[in-house]
Amino acid sequence: MSASRLRALFVVCVIDVLGFGILIPLVPYMAERFGARPETLTAILGSYSLCQLVAAPLWGRLSDRYGRRPVLMTSLAGACVSYVLLGFAGSLTLLLISRMLAGCMAGNLAAAFAYASDVSPPAERAKSLGLVGAAIGIGFMLGIPIGGVLAGEDVHHANFLLPAAVSVSTSLLAIALVKFRLPESRGATPVEQRARHPLALLRARPTLRLVAFAALCVTCANGILESIFALWALERFNAGPRTVSVALFGVALVAVLMQGGLVLA
Repeated sequence: MSASRLRALFVVCVIDVLGFGILIPLVPYMAERFGARPETLTAILGSYSLCQLVAAPLWGRLSDRYGRRPVLMTSLAGACVSYVLLGFAGSLTLLLISRMLAGCMAGNLAAAFAYASDVSPPAERAKSLGLVGAAIGIGFMLGIPIGGVLAGEDVHHANFLLPAAVSVSTSLLAIALVKFRLPESRGATPVEQRARHPLALLRARPTLRLVAFAALCVTCANGILESIFALWALERFNAGPRTVSVALFGVALVAVLMQGGLVLA
């Protein structure tokens, strides 16, 4: 039973993050079209992570109280709305609002990890969490080139509405899969074993603080690259969304191969 649930969760995560990845290489070009300065663009991109940081613990508590499936479907529906706003954004303000909303609705990933933990025995839990991480990496890796192909290479006439529509479709598909293929898992975990607040865990476990700090450094490095790479490529080589997406696909491919190796090990 747990194996079938994990397979379904894997597919849901791939499809979900696919929609997210489709739009990632396009946001810098949208901001540039609206005349944003580099520091404004980085602030817009950073707003997603800031809202995710604030909202993720809340989503975790809600999933403990009401179940993983409601949180997954609610956050996926919110992501759909953010993609619609992004596709029709005609100003930096709407672009910022769409990224902030997407960050607030990123609780689907936290709920996915919690679901994997619920349905896995303790001996298999680390492997199951790695499987979810691999699914996220695969969806992100595949989404990036799709977004670039759909937008095109012409910087001034790139199509942003079509990629946003595809992202909406992937989220709707993920909602349907959760609804019809993913049974609730919350009852599988005793209340006393459910997730504590991240800050409480960091205070209680010094080793975890070191791991979290290392992860923070890696994430910061990735964020620096993603926030300026498209603008640098545009300025230096006049590269459009398609070229940038292919380059980022190469980066994501290496990360996914490394993640897959760790999961298999």
